Amino acid sequence: AAAEKVKAEQRENAMEVGEAVVSYIKRMMAEWEEEVNNLPEEVKRTGEGKQGFLQFRATQRSFELLYERIGEGTLVEAIKAALGRMVKAMKERNYLHASEIYVMLSIGNAPWPIGVTSVGIHDRSAREKISFAMNGEAHVMNDEGTRKFIHGFKRLMTWVQKNYPTDPSRSLDFNRNA
Repeated sequence: AAAEKVKAEQRENAMEVGEAVVSYIKRMMAEWEEEVNNLPEEVKRTGEGKQGFLQFRATQRSFELLYERIGEGTLVEAIKAALGRMVKAMKERNYLHASEIYVMLSIGNAPWPIGVTSVGIHDRSAREKISFAMNGEAHVMNDEGTRKFIHGFKRLMTWVQKNYPTDPSRSLDFNRNA
């Protein structure tokens, strides 16, 4: 099994960024699915077991649009590059860096990334600029499909960190009791 993982990683290193991202996601999702399917029945019936299964399924569904966009070549280049950097950081088990990339991708430097443009009673002269990024494009999270697969990527990152731990200085603390 370890030799297969090494070969898969070597193949991914030779691939184009989008293909490598898809390959890595599918590989990790297969491992996650195996873990979910191998849980004892009594664990699967608990609230935590059901929640874990639902998290897995939601993550799996969220990646369908990503696979489609990468396959068609319609994924925005900046998002593809960010996902590639996140995958690279996750392979290096530098989850803190991967999380920083995730935050920059999902929130970025937008002053109001969730669409709030009017927070007071007075109209602002630059209100139109708040809804758009510096390059004039709407913020990445304004697209529902993109938002879903980026959130799915965060769930996958959490699972990967749990299953492939590293030293605390390169990890995120998810405030878990486990």
